Amino acid sequence: MAKADQYNTVNDKPCWLDILTQVEPEETPLYATLPKGVKPTNYEFTYFVDKIGAVSLATIADGKGLASDSDFINHAANRQPITQYVQEMAEGWNISRGQANDMDPAGVKDETAAAQMRAALRLRLRIERSIGSDQAGNRFVDANVGSHMIAMGSFLNPSNTAIPEFARIQSGSIAETDTLTENAFRAVLQSVYDACGGKGLSYKLHAGSDLQTKITNFMRMLTGEQTFLRTQTLNSSPCELQAAVNVYRGDFGLVYIVPNPQLGWVESQETASAESKARGYLLNEDYISLSFVHDIYNKDLPDTTGAGDRGVMFAKYSLINRMPKACGKFIKAAGSGSGSGSGSSEASGTSGTSGTNAAGGTSGTSGTSGANAGGGTGTNP
Repeated sequence: MAKADQYNTVNDKPCWLDILTQVEPEETPLYATLPKGVKPTNYEFTYFVDKIGAVSLATIADGKGLASDSDFINHAANRQPITQYVQEMAEGWNISRGQANDMDPAGVKDETAAAQMRAALRLRLRIERSIGSDQAGNRFVDANVGSHMIAMGSFLNPSNTAIPEFARIQSGSIAETDTLTENAFRAVLQSVYDACGGKGLSYKLHAGSDLQTKITNFMRMLTGEQTFLRTQTLNSSPCELQAAVNVYRGDFGLVYIVPNPQLGWVESQETASAESKARGYLLNEDYISLSFVHDIYNKDLPDTTGAGDRGVMFAKYSLINRMPKACGKFIKAAGSGSGSGSGSSEASGTSGTSGTNAAGGTSGTSGTSGANAGGGTGTNP
């Protein structure tokens, strides 16, 4: 005879709480805050940069004129173009008949609106990550893949030949986050100032989490085994200690720090990498704009099969950086990535550059002065 081991079955029903939580970062500071620029009218467009060039300290006597044709200068002679491209993205959405008409899922009042909102969020994240990536510019890859704009990481690449040499970011305006000190941070600001002038300007530093932490640690000076607070904020509450840096005022400008988890991402990356956590862009927004042919918009499509509602979110846009040398950049040190694995025992590892390798096989390779914990084969990207 069957024996019941659960006696109150009258109310034994699923309990769906009206809660739905998005568990991944969805901030898009570049998309939200970059100045909006002129609307491009073609997939390829050009703007120009210029330089003053060498200047003479020679004087001229009263009554004398310029001696030769070489004394007359064509001041447009140094003008050079930067060619940029418009890129278009699309994010499709759909819901089933049941979702639209029969279901009452937890946390969602309107499935169609929720699907559209989620598609818009995904498209906004794609735009943000494309802006903060290292992608190079090109026009129409093939019949299926469209143009790619020059992204911020590529604009701030001193080897990018698509940027005239005199307008490229200076090598001194790039620093490695792994070993960043306040002196190195100030050196980046000084390099930008030496390249472009403009003392007293304000900048926005879009910073990954590791870079943000490095900057916050600037507020402490370490001497031997003692730590001295360099600055402190006192509030009326005796139980609150503030240890965050949101604004940095230096000799060569004011820097507003904007945490941004969407920098330095690559295609199909799902979680923040060591590179994206270390990445940062020091931007003078007087020279930078985000230009939309069309900002995010929805196009409903006909339900030709009766399967359910569907549509597509589109956006067509480009990035303009009129003077890359007026910016700075922070990156992960080359060869300082972390290996990963599934082991728990310790194994010996060879050193590379500032990396930590956790692995689960025979031996792991990490960076110089890095610790290697694992019992398996590790990699050091």
